Amino acid sequence: MRTILVILTLGLVPAADFVPIPGGTLRPGIRVVDVEMLDHPVTNAEYKLFVEEAKYPAPQHWEGGRFPAGMENWPVVFVNRYHDVAAYVKWRTAKEGRVYRLPTWSEFEYAARAGRSEATYSWGNDAPAGRANHDAKAERTLGQWRQYLKPVKSYPPNPWGLHDMAGNVWQMVSLYPDVALGGFIFRITSPEDREGWITGGSWARSDYYLRTGVAAYQLEGIRLPDIGFRLA
Repeated sequence: MRTILVILTLGLVPAADFVPIPGGTLRPGIRVVDVEMLDHPVTNAEYKLFVEEAKYPAPQHWEGGRFPAGMENWPVVFVNRYHDVAAYVKWRTAKEGRVYRLPTWSEFEYAARAGRSEATYSWGNDAPAGRANHDAKAERTLGQWRQYLKPVKSYPPNPWGLHDMAGNVWQMVSLYPDVALGGFIFRITSPEDREGWITGGSWARSDYYLRTGVAAYQLEGIRLPDIGFRLA
């Protein structure tokens, strides 16, 4: 049986809004060590600092470089992993002198479970109604995002203080650095060529996708209104 260590970012004091996640075993053969994780998906207001300072193109739905009025605490959407998130992570790392990145899939699932190996959802085993923003009737369309997307922290956090680990927006996770799951593909040109995994479900997905450990693949260059990200 393999024992895998997931590489972490070291820091004695968590940055603002980051929660220290104590290491432990996700499942036999997969151990996650201590890591810090942002307690919410990155918001429009947080992303705007990057757009302004780095002179980076704003998301397509912003007008004149400004997010829609009143949506400062909504998760930033219409951003992709390959260009936008990579540039944001690079900018924030250089600005603050801390190494930021996307969580690995194992880290995200482990943090969502909050030490409860049998938890169906990030809040436990109770039904999702009133606990996460999702499409209970499977009838929402992506064009309705302004109607259904909600601010971050609209629901209570999980036992480790992490908000929105399920629902509202899919969240990007890294698979390739997580050698417990990475496998081997012949002739990739860079690790980024393998990335595109998202987890947590969204406002446009049914309750199945809210379950801990469920993920989907989305091309890393796609920008959609139900995909966001948080940092580790």
